[in-house]
Amino acid sequence: MIANLQILRAFAALNVVVFHIIGAAETHNYKTEFLSVLEGWGANGVDIFFVISGFVMLYTQMKSKRTVFGFLKLRVIRIAPIYWILTSVVIALYALDPSAFKEMKITSDWAMSSYLFLSGVLQFEYPIVNVGWTLEWEMLFYLVFALSLWFSTWRSSLAAVFIGLIAVALVSSNYILLEFLGGLVVALVYGKGYVRGSTGTISLGIGIFLLCLSILPSVRELIDSRVLLWGIPSLLIVMGALAVTQQKNKLGELLGDASYSIYLIQVFTIPVFYKVATKLQLVVNTDLLAFICLIWTAIGGVLMYLILEKPLTSFLRTRIS
Repeated sequence: MIANLQILRAFAALNVVVFHIIGAAETHNYKTEFLSVLEGWGANGVDIFFVISGFVMLYTQMKSKRTVFGFLKLRVIRIAPIYWILTSVVIALYALDPSAFKEMKITSDWAMSSYLFLSGVLQFEYPIVNVGWTLEWEMLFYLVFALSLWFSTWRSSLAAVFIGLIAVALVSSNYILLEFLGGLVVALVYGKGYVRGSTGTISLGIGIFLLCLSILPSVRELIDSRVLLWGIPSLLIVMGALAVTQQKNKLGELLGDASYSIYLIQVFTIPVFYKVATKLQLVVNTDLLAFICLIWTAIGGVLMYLILEKPLTSFLRTRIS
């Protein structure tokens, strides 16, 4: 993986964690002070992930084009097992003590739709592991992209992907899928060598400026579409990050590798952290508490990556291949 993209993946995952920490802190009467400025903003980590995903899929496949089945097999191995494990853990905990989940009621239909990445299609608001709503869009993108690999030329394949995703976006009235297309565009532009040196620096600078500008509530109220608000800045940032000098950073690379685990494990670490804080009636600076929760989640994600995600993915790839 390209070094700057690893750092960007780490930033995206931690940004989403901060987004959820701010909400959980307020729910448990530990409302943040300084961090409240970022309320709602950290959700842009999802948009950054989608653009990176679009880029990586096309960039890697243009180097070595796989079959439809071969591509889907690797994507399912990469995404599904750890997500299914965490979904099963939530269901098991619910079976042991339903009262601990407040108004949440897990049904067999909801469980099945969560395992099959179909919660949104079947009219459930979220899957059981709520951050999995993004994975459902991700799996849809993988499916459309995989089917496009049937075509013998990249021109036909890309046309099929663009038509397919735009059609789904129009039917669903959800245009976040277009961010995957943005990643494909970045892969094409980067592969042709159109973005290098100063052009990359300008792209990165403008992207960061626009993303930071969206911290202002007035800007978020003015721009209703997240594709415009965060998708375009994410595209510019990813393009710039590819073109500028790659920054080798061991911590950034580790957090980037573990970004998927960090993204998933937050559904456990954040609620547990604040429930314990409430139980102990901690009197501490709320921003400091939020920062400790962020570190706790990052460490939990790294451990889950090293102990579970990495060896499990490697094992499945070896056995299934």
